[in-house]
Amino acid sequence: MIASLRPRATVPLILVRHASAGYKDDWDGEDLLRPLDAEGALDAVLLADLLACFAPRARVISSPALRCTESVRIYAASFGGSVEANAVLAVPDRAADVPLARTDRADTLRHLFRNLVDEGRPVVACLHRENLPLALAAACSVLGAPPPAELDLLLPKGGFWVLHVAAGELVSLERYEL
Repeated sequence: MIASLRPRATVPLILVRHASAGYKDDWDGEDLLRPLDAEGALDAVLLADLLACFAPRARVISSPALRCTESVRIYAASFGGSVEANAVLAVPDRAADVPLARTDRADTLRHLFRNLVDEGRPVVACLHRENLPLALAAACSVLGAPPPAELDLLLPKGGFWVLHVAAGELVSLERYEL
């Protein structure tokens, strides 16, 4: 029976919660401009190494928030890539360019993930605690699978989900913390 097993080639779709950026209440400026703190800057280096284990090269997209783009910038730079800011990955009440209701936002996320899966290449997407569960549910929906249980959705800063995709279907879902 074991001899009949064959490896299945998969492509990772990785959803990352941004690294540490201090506390919202301690930041006086525009929240989109809140940078990583010292701990978050170190975590971004660790995150780059970990993400490279799943995808040495990937399309990297992010919420336009500075803490998100900074969380994955080192990873993207490691292979000469760049970080694409995408407003649909921003926290909903802060995304002035995307005034969507929750249902519309879920539809927009599903459309984004469908396009990313159809490209057939690795993707790293960085977003926020507030919209990570909705994004994970949208990605799972596109891949024909239910999202994990509600209790499993909470990730610490710098944590990430790896959705292993083959032929447009979810093969495996893994959760990682720094």
